[in-house]
Amino acid sequence: MKEIISIFLKDSKEGKKELVEWFLNNVMEEEARIQLSSMPYERTEERKGYRNGSRTRKLKTVNGELELKKPKIREFPFETKVFDWYSRVEKAMDSVIFESYIQGVSTRNVKNIV
Repeated sequence: MKEIISIFLKDSKEGKKELVEWFLNNVMEEEARIQLSSMPYERTEERKGYRNGSRTRKLKTVNGELELKKPKIREFPFETKVFDWYSRVEKAMDSVIFESYIQGVSTRNVKNIV
């Protein structure tokens, strides 16, 4: 955390990017713990599966391109809200704007549609 603070003090834009990247990586780690029903290296009866490393995934945001580590689980696919919600909204928004433009909808009506 001290490293992120020092980066922010040098360059606030890069610091925000690092902070968001750190936060989203921690969100995905917590999601993996919840889906597995156990902490890392913990042996319990409730455990649903085992971690299988992580995969680097890029995410474009207003703060810049983030490089995130998406956890992998052996027994079932890892599900996260970090990518799904962002990509659905982004694709839907692009689709609506492009379709409105093609049909010649005025900018005032596009605002209402969006």
